[in-house]
Amino acid sequence: MNDTSTNVAPAADDDTGDARPTNGLCELIDALPDGMLITDQSGLVEACNVAAEKLFGLPAKDIQGRNLVDLFRAAGVQVQARVSDMLASDCTGQPLELLAPSTCGTATQILMSMSPAPGTASRFLVIARDVTLRHRTAEQLTQAQQELQLTFHHAPVGMATIDLSGRILSINQALCSMLGYEEADLIDTELGSHTHPDDAITSKRLKHRLLDGQSAFIREDKRYLQKNGSVVFGVVRYSLVRSPTGEPLLIVAQIVDRTDQMKAEREIRQHRERLVEVSRLGTMGEMAAGIAHELNQPLTAIGNYAQACQRLMRDEAISAHELDEIMGKIKVQASRASQVISGLRSFVKKRSVTRRPTDVHRLLSEVAMLAELDTNANGITMTMDVADKLPQLQADPVQLQQVLLNLIRNAIDAMSDAPNRNDGIHITARATEEDLLITVEDHGTGISDDVAAKLFDPFFTTKEKGLGIGLSFSKSIVEDHGGNLTFKSAPSGGSIFLLQLPTPLERAS
Repeated sequence: MNDTSTNVAPAADDDTGDARPTNGLCELIDALPDGMLITDQSGLVEACNVAAEKLFGLPAKDIQGRNLVDLFRAAGVQVQARVSDMLASDCTGQPLELLAPSTCGTATQILMSMSPAPGTASRFLVIARDVTLRHRTAEQLTQAQQELQLTFHHAPVGMATIDLSGRILSINQALCSMLGYEEADLIDTELGSHTHPDDAITSKRLKHRLLDGQSAFIREDKRYLQKNGSVVFGVVRYSLVRSPTGEPLLIVAQIVDRTDQMKAEREIRQHRERLVEVSRLGTMGEMAAGIAHELNQPLTAIGNYAQACQRLMRDEAISAHELDEIMGKIKVQASRASQVISGLRSFVKKRSVTRRPTDVHRLLSEVAMLAELDTNANGITMTMDVADKLPQLQADPVQLQQVLLNLIRNAIDAMSDAPNRNDGIHITARATEEDLLITVEDHGTGISDDVAAKLFDPFFTTKEKGLGIGLSFSKSIVEDHGGNLTFKSAPSGGSIFLLQLPTPLERAS
C-alpha cells in the first residue's frame, strides 16, 4: 500500500491535540496481524491498518470516511444492527463474531471488539480478527465427532467404551441388541456383570494383563447373558486407550456375535456325526462276509463240542473230568463269539462324541480284532509294528477306530487284484516329541496323481458302489482331534496313509 503510514492514525483533535503517531509506530501497527480501525463516536472510520484492508477487501481510501456500520452492509441488516448496538453501548458490550462478505465475494468470519482509543475520549479503537480458519477447524472437528459418534452407534458389531474399573461409559445399538437391554439400562453398569459366570475368571485375568501393559490388546471367545437369561456367544477384543503421556484412560471393547455361527457349526457337526454313524454301518456291511466267517467258527466249534458231549454221555463213555474239559472249550468259543459281537455293537451303536484319555495299544488291539474279520475273509495278512511306549491320546476312541478301519478297508480293496497282495497290510505306530504317528501301508496298485489330488474331496470315489465319504469323514475326524491325515505313494508301488495326532506333554510309561 502507498502512504499507509498516513492512514493509521486519526487527525488532530481540539480536545486531544495532535494524536498522529510517529512513522515507526505506524509501521508497527501495519505489521500487526489483526485489523485495526479508529472511528469517531458515530462510527465513522478515520484510519485503518494494512490488515484491516485485507480483512474487508477494500483499500484504505475506501474504508476511511465510511461508517463502521456501512462496512458490514453486505453482511445484512442483522449484522449492521449488532454493530450499531455496540457503538451505542459506548463499546462496553462483549466482542462480536460477525460474518462479513468482502468485496471480492469471499465470506470472512470476524471477531470484533471496540474500546475507547487511548489518549482520547472521542474516538474508538476497533480490533477485527479473522477467525475463519478457527471456525472452519471447529466445524471440521464437530463434523468428525458427529461422524465418529454415528459410526460408533451404527457399527454392525457391538462396541462399548469402559472406564478402568469396568463400568460402561458409552455403548452402541448393536451391543444393546446383543444383550437385550436398552442403552439407559447398560450405561454405568459393569460389562463384566453380563458375562457368563463360567467365563468371568478368565475375562478378569485377561483384563489385568491389558491394564498391566503385558498386552497391547486382548482377544477372547466368551459368553454373555442376555436380559432374558439366554446365552450369547461372542468374540471380544479389548484395546487400551492411553493419554499422550502414556497413562491408561479407558478401554474400548468390540464384540462380534457368533451365536448363529456357533449354532450352524453345531448343526454341521451333528450332521457330520450322523453321517459318520451311517459310514460305520456301511463299513460293517462291507465287512459282513468276514464277520459271518468269524462268528461261524466259534459257533460251529460250540455245536461240535456239544454234539460230541451228548454222544459220549449217551454211551456213558465220558468221565466228569472229560466233560468239564469239553465244557471249558465251549466256554472259550462262546467267549470268542461274545467278544466279536461286543466289539461290533460298541462300534456301530449310536452314541455321543466323547473325548477321554485313550490308550493307543488298546485302541489298535480293538481295531486289529475288527479288521481281521475282513482281512481273513479276503485272504490278506495284516501286521502291526507298535512301539512299546506310546503316549495317551485325548480322543474319541470309536471315531479313531472308524478312521483306521476305513483306511484298512481301502487297503483291502486296493489289493484285491494286486500282484503283491501277499505282502499284506502293514501298520506302524510311533511317537515323536509332539505327535503320535500311525501309518497304514498297502501293497496295492497305488493311486495316480489325478486321483490323489481329489482323494479327500467329499463324494469323490473310484469304487463302483462307493459313496465317496469315507476318506473325507476320516480327515474331518482327525482334524477335529487337532491332527492331520495325509497320503503318499509307497516305495513298493502301493499307498501309505499317515495319521498324525497331537499328544499331551506327559508320556505314558
